Amino acid sequence: MRYYYYLILVNMIVNVLAYTPRILIRDRFNGAVLALPVSTVLGMAFLLTFSYAIKRFPMMGLPEMLAGVFPSALIRLMMLLFSTIWFTAGALSVLVTANLTNYFINPSMPSSHVVFMYLIVICFVMQCKSQQVLYVVEMIFILSFPLVAFIFFKASISSGLRFDSMMTVVQTYKQLPTVSSLASATYIFSGYANMVIFNRVFPKFTMKWLWVFAPIGLSILLTTMFLPIGFLGADGVKDYLFPWLSTADSMRVEFGFVERVLYIFYILYGEIAFISVVIHFHVALELIKSAANKSSRTFSWCVTALMCGTAVFMSHDLDEYPMFRIGEYWMSARMGGEIFLLLILLYTLYKKRRSPHEA
Repeated sequence: MRYYYYLILVNMIVNVLAYTPRILIRDRFNGAVLALPVSTVLGMAFLLTFSYAIKRFPMMGLPEMLAGVFPSALIRLMMLLFSTIWFTAGALSVLVTANLTNYFINPSMPSSHVVFMYLIVICFVMQCKSQQVLYVVEMIFILSFPLVAFIFFKASISSGLRFDSMMTVVQTYKQLPTVSSLASATYIFSGYANMVIFNRVFPKFTMKWLWVFAPIGLSILLTTMFLPIGFLGADGVKDYLFPWLSTADSMRVEFGFVERVLYIFYILYGEIAFISVVIHFHVALELIKSAANKSSRTFSWCVTALMCGTAVFMSHDLDEYPMFRIGEYWMSARMGGEIFLLLILLYTLYKKRRSPHEA
């Protein structure tokens, strides 16, 4: 059961680095404040509904759950649709990480080369069995989380944090949230959706302690949006491409083995982003294999090569602003895809409960 928590928490943490803070900060005067509690309610509703549904299907992935309820051709089409959503999530994470590497580490290296270097390792790990991928998730999460929590704590008590800037934004709480703000904020709760494949390794699923993700998620949303505003200013924060890395660069650990928090932050989030991409690509790969009804190693490597090649192609001559625009559109499409996923799961559960040969 702990692996389910890891999937959710990894997705929560990695979003501090990606598109969520950029979108929320852009809409800070246009409904982002109200979007935080509203998205927490929506995200928890999605999470609990999904958990309730898959609890009735132990040791089954999404293709097995839908079998016998929908025509096989329609199931294959849906698997291809969902695999596209998961692949895009992983590809966008790779592009952001590569862009950060160019921006802060090696500006002279082309983005496509950086993406290729990341994918060399990712393509091997994503080929592992689902249980083995979960072992890697656990290992990296346990190693990274204490220092991530320390950075959040350090930022929260820093003397450079300006509460007047944050209060300036809080005063806009009456503004209705935009669709983009809701989509980006609800995404931090979306780690549960990876269970469409990883549920195959869960012989028994319980819903204990899932309520803790409401305060955890809201806390992460608040810090994701307001800490960069507190450090960089209510108006000045919009001028930064990666507000959280600039925020980390504003902090120092006077007695640490590395004084600049930026380097620690980059390494930690590089690890979290790596395992997040592995999760998304692994789920996309398994969904494609189910759609094609093929499980051979040759087919698996062909699909992996196609996915990695597509990610490298996407990185070619793609600068920050078009990339973030694509990410914003994907966020909204992803929220619609999640709602569709929940609806078909509930319908499947309803049909199988009425069937005399209930699975």
